[in-house]
Amino acid sequence: DMQNQLRVQKNADGVVNGKSHDFISQTAYYFNTLIKQVNVDCLDVGVQMLDFLIEALQGPCEGNQLALSKAKIINSCMDFLTMFVKDIDYKKLGFLEPEQVAKANDGTTTAMKLLNALIEGVSYPEIIEEMSSLDLRFLIKKITQEYESFVKEKLKLNVETVKPEQVTEKLGADSFDQPMLESFDVYILLVNLADHNVKVASFLKNSDEFTYREKNALRFFKLNVNNIEILFKEKLLKVYYPFFPVCRNLSRNSRKALMVNVNRDSATEKINGLVTAAPDLFDEMHHTATLREQVFFFSQRKYNLIRDFSTLISLIINIIIVASYTTVVSDSETTRRISGQVTTTINVLGYIQIVTSSTMIVFWIILNGPIILQRRW
Repeated sequence: DMQNQLRVQKNADGVVNGKSHDFISQTAYYFNTLIKQVNVDCLDVGVQMLDFLIEALQGPCEGNQLALSKAKIINSCMDFLTMFVKDIDYKKLGFLEPEQVAKANDGTTTAMKLLNALIEGVSYPEIIEEMSSLDLRFLIKKITQEYESFVKEKLKLNVETVKPEQVTEKLGADSFDQPMLESFDVYILLVNLADHNVKVASFLKNSDEFTYREKNALRFFKLNVNNIEILFKEKLLKVYYPFFPVCRNLSRNSRKALMVNVNRDSATEKINGLVTAAPDLFDEMHHTATLREQVFFFSQRKYNLIRDFSTLISLIINIIIVASYTTVVSDSETTRRISGQVTTTINVLGYIQIVTSSTMIVFWIILNGPIILQRRW
């Protein structure tokens, strides 16, 4: 209701106030004018307008989405995005210092968030149709350039030969910087449009439209974007989000325990269970990410392999004992014995098991000790 009040003010009886003012459309018109002469001095004002409009949209507020679409905010955001393509573009508008360039990039990120907010749960065909007229080729080239820059400069890999799957494996806990997150916003905008528009979906599926590098970029973003489905106003909405590398550090046992232990009797209890479990999950992910950066990576997988090997050694020892046990009867006395060679073999295997068991203890302490201390602290 508060979001709608920004667009149209009504009296207590529900009748539109005679002095009602449409802050949403008016702000869009101001931004449309500002974008034609944006520079380093007035950028902050434009970003504040975008932040205000995003707050007015998210939820989503369908009335404000339609009002902004009619106010041509989509074209203005696209014009803003295309202003900063090359280094010379920044300099022409007065963005000379690194801090100023970063501020301009933050502004384009905000514009992309606004475009995503415009189609959040959208049910108006006219909005989708207008969004589908965006320069999709420009957006594809934009995320391809950022992907290649990320691979070369951040990961120090050869973009010509490395595959998207290999790039994903090399990601560190905090690999995604601000320009990369902006590219994720672009990709999420594309897949959101594809969900609502057959033409965009066909464009993204037609691999003949893209170069080898563009295919790799799109493949990478697809590998690192997940989605959830939520029920909103009796409509099933698909929400996309970047899958941050640190999230890959959550063990399978922890994921299984979360699914088993969270109470699902009601939506409130389900959310409370997730919120309660979240701190421990974050602690585990960050701890595992720290271990990955060490010279020797102590992983749950390696721990499981050592445990299975130790169990196998124990099983072999018992089988040898049972198979080689002999009973000797003399002078009415029964003696059970094992040959000397077998005893030596059992002793060697026993030493191996001691080593593997000790290694298991060390692995367990390194993997779980800090997490347990944090929980108890």
